[in-house]
Amino acid sequence: MGLFDFMKPKPKTDPVAMLADLVEFNADRIAEKEGKPRSEAVYLAICLVCDDLMARKAGGNAHDAVMVMLLERYPDHANDVITYIAWSTGKIALKPEFEAQLLARHA
Repeated sequence: MGLFDFMKPKPKTDPVAMLADLVEFNADRIAEKEGKPRSEAVYLAICLVCDDLMARKAGGNAHDAVMVMLLERYPDHANDVITYIAWSTGKIALKPEFEAQLLARHA
């Protein structure tokens, strides 16, 4: 161990922390590029991560980490994200006016 090894960043092995960092990074880019408010950008970033994980074969293993992250770090978005996931996977059907609002929010 070198004298300055303590200054090197330690790799994050906590999947919740890694997902939260990814959400924050994506939210920053969304807010910057699309001019969305921070809260809306965080919601869209969480949905983006969820969509990406659902598209992967091994993405189902991250379900627990996503739920922990969502409930611990972003509880104000939990209902909206769960509704989006249920709708996007076909588990629920929304009334046409609510579906239109959801689609507009993700446009």
